Amino acid sequence: MDRTNWEFGKAKINFLMLSVLGNGWSIPILWMLLPKKGNSNEEERIKLMNRFISIFGKGVIYDLLADREFIGDTWIGYLIEDEIPFDIRIRANMKVESKGKIIRVSRLFCHSSPDRAVTIFHQVRMGTNLVYLQGQWIINTKTNRKEWLIICTYCHPGMSIKRYSGRWYIENMFRDMKSNGFQLECTHLTRLERLDTLMSILAIAYTWMIRIGMWVKKVRPRIFKKKKHGRLAKSIFRGGLDEFIHSIHSLNFRLMRKWMKFLSCT
Repeated sequence: MDRTNWEFGKAKINFLMLSVLGNGWSIPILWMLLPKKGNSNEEERIKLMNRFISIFGKGVIYDLLADREFIGDTWIGYLIEDEIPFDIRIRANMKVESKGKIIRVSRLFCHSSPDRAVTIFHQVRMGTNLVYLQGQWIINTKTNRKEWLIICTYCHPGMSIKRYSGRWYIENMFRDMKSNGFQLECTHLTRLERLDTLMSILAIAYTWMIRIGMWVKKVRPRIFKKKKHGRLAKSIFRGGLDEFIHSIHSLNFRLMRKWMKFLSCT
């Protein structure tokens, strides 16, 4: 779960979105347009999750990943009560109750070694909920400063940070939609119902490019070679979009027929 927003004139455009993660990609499946600026509230998140469950069921949820803005006592309680596995990042200055003491959560990790994840295997009380924690020092690539990455979960805490690392792909997806491919922010649409329709079209197109990119990765894997930081040199989406554009410019009808077959799912 994540949120993307931008402004067009006086209009504040704000999407709350659920996406599904795959091997090197993320695609949008459900979203909600928030008629306001800023973070979603707990009621809005619960409403979106209930909509997902009514369509797909809870059994298909392997793990819910979300960043620091997606916290809240009612929200975390809802996930635990409905047995929805989650790995959600929390702020390092939050207060929790550990072994009967109220402390700042970062103090639980103050003796940890750099670049090594530390797991708190006993439950701590965060608000009214009992959760497990895992934390590690990381380098923020935007500020080039060290900061805490602390994840709360209620199951298998030893793998929380590894699972949470997949959340990076939804950031890629938003970038692909907004600046690295589809230029979503350039739309002049401001009416919510029209923006909702536009996102539906983009979701289909984005999934189509991912399917093409997966085919390209299979036949030409070298262009997706991982860099030193462990991420792909080219995203699956970008590989698919580049291949799609090239096939049109070169009038390669054989490939265009293949892409149409991908779109038709037949």
